[in-house]
Amino acid sequence: MTQAKLQFITPVGRIVTGNLSVPSETDYHGKPRDKPQFFFGLAIPKSDQGVMDLIQKVMTHAYQGYQASQIVQQRLQDGLNARDFAWKIDDGDDPKFADRPAYAGNFILKFTTTIPLRCYDQNNVQMDPAAIKTGYFAQVAGSMAVNGNADHTAGIYMNPNGVRFIAYGEEIVSGPSPDQMFAGASVPTQLPPGASTTPVAPASQMPGMPAPQPPGMPAPQPPGMPAPQPPGMPAPQPPGMPAPQPGFTPHPQFLVPGQGQ
Repeated sequence: MTQAKLQFITPVGRIVTGNLSVPSETDYHGKPRDKPQFFFGLAIPKSDQGVMDLIQKVMTHAYQGYQASQIVQQRLQDGLNARDFAWKIDDGDDPKFADRPAYAGNFILKFTTTIPLRCYDQNNVQMDPAAIKTGYFAQVAGSMAVNGNADHTAGIYMNPNGVRFIAYGEEIVSGPSPDQMFAGASVPTQLPPGASTTPVAPASQMPGMPAPQPPGMPAPQPPGMPAPQPPGMPAPQPPGMPAPQPGFTPHPQFLVPGQGQ
């Protein structure tokens, strides 16, 4: 019998990684995914008893879900330090996360889904996921289940059912800051030819282009082309061609020079 999912609501945490509105097209190895996947991590202070209680429920549910595999259950005796088991919960004080902003002092719950996220404001009114930036504070209504694998890929799924915005925080931007990217490189004072420190107005006239005509004046014609005729005047005919008469339509033969004789 398939184990029922554990449903839960997290304490308030801070979104410290991932993106609620832009899915990932590739996996951790750079290979294309079958379906785009949304991912984000919620950091909850270890001092919050609520997160300690939640992790205990997750661990108990995982142990029960693997009752058919004593090997996996044996691994789970080591808790979050279990080898060959994907908990989807990181210890933010692990040295490997030392350079991650807002990780220290927190447990990081990692959520994934292939379904576009449903996000809500404090009044539970649906809102645009893009409005909840990485660095903002939120709660997650989620579910958890074991993946059923008994080898080194054993672990759990942690899926978000909905995200509720709680408060703003300093936005966390992944990658180096502009100061880090351009460290030691001042803005050049000597510019290359054609560069200007102020916007450059477009040239009024391009070489070889005719000047604009006043309103109502015909545009100049290329050499060899007849000038336009005033309204109501017939257009000039090629040499040797009869001019059309009012109310008379020439036979098509007379419209081809050299024929009709």
